[in-house]
Amino acid sequence: MIKLDHFHHATLPITDKGRADAFYEELLGFHRLPRPQLSFDGTWLRLGDMQLHLVVVDEEEMRTLRQGRQAVRHLAFMINDYDATKQALQDAGMPFRESVAGTNRQLFCQDPDGNVLEFIHPGPA
Repeated sequence: MIKLDHFHHATLPITDKGRADAFYEELLGFHRLPRPQLSFDGTWLRLGDMQLHLVVVDEEEMRTLRQGRQAVRHLAFMINDYDATKQALQDAGMPFRESVAGTNRQLFCQDPDGNVLEFIHPGPA
């Protein structure tokens, strides 16, 4: 067995860097990290101990990536205030759906590039 120390980052494809940066930084509160010069464009972000790497792809590659069951590939975040999160999504004009899994209430939406995000509020539904 490989002994893992901790989870480092997740990577999502995006098509519009400015739009994605605004979504993750302004709506979700991620903080920008320094990013080395790479052969492709993108942004590195941090939220607590979690890093999110956004990688710019062209529309054709994004169409290919969108094929299949998108809900299988998603990011999930724990939230403390379900109603405030729901209101923030509404205020931002973000379509979302609500769900319940066991005792957890969930909100699902998509970022501007169609990547699925889940917000989980633990406790009685």
